[in-house]
Amino acid sequence: MPGPAATTPIWQRFTRPAGRGEAPVPAAVPPAPASAPVEAVPFSLFHKAGFFSLLIFVPIVFSRINEFLRIPNLVFSTVSVCLATSILTGAAYRAATSRPGKLLLLFTVCIVASVPFSVWRGGSYEVLAKDWVISLLVFFAIAGSVHTFEQCRKAMYAMALGGMLILLLSVRFGSSAAGRFAFMWGTLGNPNDFATYLIMGLPFCLFVFLNDTRLPLRAVAALSGLGILVYGLRSGSRGGMVALVGLVFVLFLKLSLADKFKLLAAGALVFPVVLALVPRDTLQRLVTFGISSEEDREDNRQVGLATSSYNARRRLMQDAIKVTLQNPVVGVGAGQFQVAATRLAEDRGIVAMWRETHNGYLQVSSECGIPALLIYLGLFAYCFRTLTELRKAAAPHPALATISKMAMCLFMATAIFAVVSLFGSYGYTMLLPVLCAFTYVLQTTAEPVIRAALASSPPAPNVPSGPLPPRARPLMPRLPLMRF
Repeated sequence: MPGPAATTPIWQRFTRPAGRGEAPVPAAVPPAPASAPVEAVPFSLFHKAGFFSLLIFVPIVFSRINEFLRIPNLVFSTVSVCLATSILTGAAYRAATSRPGKLLLLFTVCIVASVPFSVWRGGSYEVLAKDWVISLLVFFAIAGSVHTFEQCRKAMYAMALGGMLILLLSVRFGSSAAGRFAFMWGTLGNPNDFATYLIMGLPFCLFVFLNDTRLPLRAVAALSGLGILVYGLRSGSRGGMVALVGLVFVLFLKLSLADKFKLLAAGALVFPVVLALVPRDTLQRLVTFGISSEEDREDNRQVGLATSSYNARRRLMQDAIKVTLQNPVVGVGAGQFQVAATRLAEDRGIVAMWRETHNGYLQVSSECGIPALLIYLGLFAYCFRTLTELRKAAAPHPALATISKMAMCLFMATAIFAVVSLFGSYGYTMLLPVLCAFTYVLQTTAEPVIRAALASSPPAPNVPSGPLPPRARPLMPRLPLMRF
């Protein structure tokens, strides 16, 4: 059973309660938990080799550059080094016993349990072995290779580099087909997938811009962000557009009043430029959600395609809900919604579409069951809650501004993925495990930094005797930070 520290919010673990008429002052620094590495620990060659391999692996696997510039065994060798060092240093065990590690392993159990009951066992086994196991290993590679807060910061820079590489590759290997921009081949050859991966890199570029003091690097990050906006909209992905709107909304809520005005001013400058660089037909597709006149569909082919796509997605959603209700425990097998939907179409006497759910949540529920969906949502809850608690703990202290920025940008990246999952089948991809891994390493490496910063800060001056004014009293958080 967890002790008192397990239910104590993060900032209350670093400050003692104030007496009547006394301002809160830093308490004695509690010992760091065994699962949280501290900055002063000397690192062996294994630690350094694992982290160096991670800095190579992350931008390559996120940008998919290996599909265009083939270097034999580069991805395999780098992830193998990361996993080997994680096991040898014990970091893999700590990651497996953490909250996100346990949830991911439970999700793996749900996928394995769906295979014997699958409508096509061979296909489900292939999804498990070739898709999900790789995504799970990516979590352990990241979670086991980052040991300090500085390494966590550099790893986020590596993610930003991955987003920048996608942007550069789109200039060389991208093209517009039927009015939608994407890579000419490869994993990101689908415009929706291209927009998802590209926009996922935007918060990391934003972190580089906000955190780095070097003007050239900030300029590169700003230009990359502008390019991501343009090419993300040129893809014609409505899910990507909704995610971008959500990103701006979340960012607006998180900023201070002065920064809100800066964001509005920047938007007033950037918005016309972005609209000028996106074709008119694509813009009409982006704002079409199944409501269009016959005249509009005849005049603009993109509007007609968008309307057909909306109707098809609506039918897929209805089929996925029906399949979920018919197979609520283990689903129809990982990756087998298309087969189950085809049988539904045959029973109705209509032509089957042979498409995926185009919804990550319904993909998980229909193929692996409702328990798997609850675990999947639990991973999102872990990320959102942990990042919110970290940002609240670091925000009042200027010395911890970097932690606050990292938590905010990771929160936005998680929010983006939560939105695009409503429009795409990403249940078995590496994106959610990557976000869980970064949240985990930020939590484990930032806590010692917060503890040290609060211990070295001078005590707050006393206030006049008597009860504190209502606004001056420390706010009590609603949700405690989950401990590992």
